[in-house]
Amino acid sequence: CGPCVNEMPDLGELGKNMPEGSQLLGVCLDADTAKNQAIKITEETGVEYVNIIPDDALLKYSEQIMGIPTTIFYDAKGKQVGEAVEGMRSGAQYKKEIEARLALL
Repeated sequence: CGPCVNEMPDLGELGKNMPEGSQLLGVCLDADTAKNQAIKITEETGVEYVNIIPDDALLKYSEQIMGIPTTIFYDAKGKQVGEAVEGMRSGAQYKKEIEARLALL
């Protein structure tokens, strides 16, 4: 989606400067129909953070997603931290979200 692609460069910069012990991971939920397009977009945006195409086991986490982009924060044990964030955000906004979630741990 357009907003997903538009936020990728900011996320790419954020991914290079994540707090210690944290990781940024992109998940392409529509890749089953657009795998080649997803690969092309990550190449064109130059993002270096990991982007994955989920299998059925990972798709269970997508049940709460009503729109994209949606960002969900998880701790090291796979437990969701705080509410999901819907819609496009800037790198600075995501940094604040990450810091808020880390403060909850």
